[in-house]
Amino acid sequence: MKLRAVKPLLIITVIALGFFNAYATTSNWISFDQTTWQQLSSNSKTSQLIRSHLKGPKLHLAQVDRRQLNLLTEVIQQERERCGGFVLHSKVSNKKSATGLLEKLNKPTTPQVRKPQVHKRDKYLRKVDADYTINQQAVVPKWMEQVSTDRMDKTVLHLSSYKTRYYKAPEGVEAMKWIAQQWGKLTAKRTDTKIELYDHKDYPQPSVILTIKGSLDSVIILGGHGDSINTDDEGIHSHAPGADDNAAGIAVLTEILQLIVNNNYRPRHTIQFIAYAAEEVGIQGSYHLAKVYAKRRTNVIGVIQFDGVNYKGPSYDITLVKDYTSQQQNDFLASLLTTYQPDIKWRYELCGYGCSDHAAWNYNGYHASYPVESTAAEQNPYSHTAEDTFDKSGYTTDHAAIFAKLGVAYLLELD
Repeated sequence: MKLRAVKPLLIITVIALGFFNAYATTSNWISFDQTTWQQLSSNSKTSQLIRSHLKGPKLHLAQVDRRQLNLLTEVIQQERERCGGFVLHSKVSNKKSATGLLEKLNKPTTPQVRKPQVHKRDKYLRKVDADYTINQQAVVPKWMEQVSTDRMDKTVLHLSSYKTRYYKAPEGVEAMKWIAQQWGKLTAKRTDTKIELYDHKDYPQPSVILTIKGSLDSVIILGGHGDSINTDDEGIHSHAPGADDNAAGIAVLTEILQLIVNNNYRPRHTIQFIAYAAEEVGIQGSYHLAKVYAKRRTNVIGVIQFDGVNYKGPSYDITLVKDYTSQQQNDFLASLLTTYQPDIKWRYELCGYGCSDHAAWNYNGYHASYPVESTAAEQNPYSHTAEDTFDKSGYTTDHAAIFAKLGVAYLLELD
């Protein structure tokens, strides 16, 4: 073949390869449930962003332009009225690996929970040695009395003072470092603690992990996300104070940690407090961590998520999310509420999709629960806007105190 005949073909090939390589570097695969797929495919804005789609019996995968994830986030959160909505899989590079991931996501993990305690919805979760017996009535009420809204107020005021805590913004990194510093100061005199800023590599915001080492080879995780978002004007430039979503959740975690220190509590299980990065854009931080824990076969016996805890809906004080959670552990939380906060009005409700970081742990076979501040129909109307400010709650964390007390009961009874 003559060289001059090959040149045009080479040029076309090079251009084509360059185009596909460029697209590959700007596209990502995301997973979501059937309801979200119906929403995305029927929406004229988002349907055009889906380049490739793989359907599974429970979860779907779609290849989208990474630069348009903001739009996906906005549409999902506005219509579903919860956080999250999809999980970003940044390491999946082609359709072949996506097909393998789809099979894995839709294949239940080995049934390991011991009978007869197992609930039908929990049969694919990992075996746990959790003791759900309630027998700490002599201790829990004393700790609950120590919960301080003044301390939680200060945490919310500081975190909501950042212009934004968006996962790509410098302020989003600064806020997480502040959380790490505060948790580090609280536990500075203890010898059984470790604080870590966990690097996620794909974005600048780290997750914060505070570990209190126990005597047993098992872990209890209390978590909430540290980032914020304004879906009306998403980006590093926008104003996203996130007082309720989720400065208040971090305030709850910090208060529980404060009580551990004040009471010189030495846990049997290892306790971890985690402030997750990048929850608002596809539960990225928690999904990354849960995958790492699963790969290491870390024995996590329980996960509880605090996200949206300081807005009081008119009908209920707490909603226990039923889907993408452990019903076994949810029943435990219900018993804790009945035992220690009998006047609290609560109910079960379906979220409809993986609406916060608890779902990342559930995807990886761990027992996770998500108590949230209200029903979806009565959710905080200011979430994900510039108006999510502390004044909307009357500059008080009175409602968040209910969750702090639930977290105290969860920790002391499960440990």
